[in-house]
Amino acid sequence: MRITFTRQEFLAALRWTGRAPAGGRGPMAGQVLIAAPQSGPRAEVAFTAHADDATWWRHTAAARVFRPGGVTVEADLLREIAAALPAAPLTLTVHAATVVLTAGAVRYALPALPSREPYTPGADAPGACVVTVGTAAFAGAVSRVAPAAATGERDGDLAVLGGVHLAARDDELRLQATNRYRLAIETIACEAAGDSGLDAVAPARWMAALAAGLPGELARIHTDGRMLTVTSSHRACAARLLAGGYLQVGQYVPEQATTRAETDRRELLAMLERAAFVHDPHNNPVVLDIGRDRIGMTAADGGTGRLEDGVPAGVRGRKLVVGVNAALLKQAVLATPGQTVTLHFEGARNPLKVTGSGPERVLHVLAPRQPAPHQAATQETGETEEPAAA
Repeated sequence: MRITFTRQEFLAALRWTGRAPAGGRGPMAGQVLIAAPQSGPRAEVAFTAHADDATWWRHTAAARVFRPGGVTVEADLLREIAAALPAAPLTLTVHAATVVLTAGAVRYALPALPSREPYTPGADAPGACVVTVGTAAFAGAVSRVAPAAATGERDGDLAVLGGVHLAARDDELRLQATNRYRLAIETIACEAAGDSGLDAVAPARWMAALAAGLPGELARIHTDGRMLTVTSSHRACAARLLAGGYLQVGQYVPEQATTRAETDRRELLAMLERAAFVHDPHNNPVVLDIGRDRIGMTAADGGTGRLEDGVPAGVRGRKLVVGVNAALLKQAVLATPGQTVTLHFEGARNPLKVTGSGPERVLHVLAPRQPAPHQAATQETGETEEPAAA
């Protein structure tokens, strides 16, 4: 096996495959497979890195292949060597169980490892489903939805809370994630094909890592019921689906808000950042006081620390006093595009919905928190408020 790469192509392949998280399990974890099936002056060479036996990342590079073949090496070691090489074309040669990397006058030798091709879902597998989406729209949706998934290890039925649920019907792909306290949903356009609609739960961390580096205009999402593969241009990655049925979250989305408050997104974020100095998210929620033309906020740490703040808002509906987790609200507002955001309330004890003024079809839902007795001196009223002046 003998291949010559440009330094740019070689480093680009290693940067993409380097997204595979370290510390995986299985004999293939922490390895990168370099495979060149055909020779030629500008042939395709696939770099495939494994996070574990089921999750892999692949980058296809163009290179001059003198002798085709395949070799597996330790991924971290290869990246460290590549970063230390001079700015010159790089030649990879395999002699028996030794891999030799040459760039200019520099020559490295490292051991080859046993090779094994990763499992790749077949397009003709029973129940296979293929969905095509715009790369930019998909990456944006994942970046806004995936942070709402649960973090940390969970077992049994709760394992799916660490994933993003993807459901395709007709020409729409819906992505949603929740940790039971915050729910994020976004819908984007797609073209679906296959025997059945896409309905799968993929790991949220994996989704977030892949979406940040997808090239090209279109991405192809493929599942066979066991694995989910995303391909865009010369890059691809796959992960094992999370087992178990996803929560029926539709019942938690407010349908008819009795109070709506629209405010400047940056001003609301600044207010929530100020609350962080005195807010105790575990014991004391911040209290939002929705009035005629203002969103008032009171934050306290349970002791002497206290903040009273507010931002102008256009309000329609009833006056309302409601407790929320300021950290979750800030995350939701950060993930909501647009110059303004609107808070939708059905009542003080019902979930709060957050939407933005941007064209994206994204919403976030937060579970309410009951204010402590010393935090709220007023209760929800039925007084009807006029909309704020433009």
